[in-house]
Amino acid sequence: MVAPVTIGEGALVGAGSTIVEEVPKDSMALGRGRQVVFPERAAFFRELKKKD
Repeated sequence: MVAPVTIGEGALVGAGSTIVEEVPKDSMALGRGRQVVFPERAAFFRELKKKD
């Protein structure tokens, strides 16, 4: 949760969710950042590490 937010009585928040808005009572809130994949980036960082 990102303060300040209010989670209403009886509300459910999904595990791992990032909640940035109020959640009314008896509501369910799910929030998660979008996954971004950078192809070939891991190999690039491994090569940089070898140079150190």
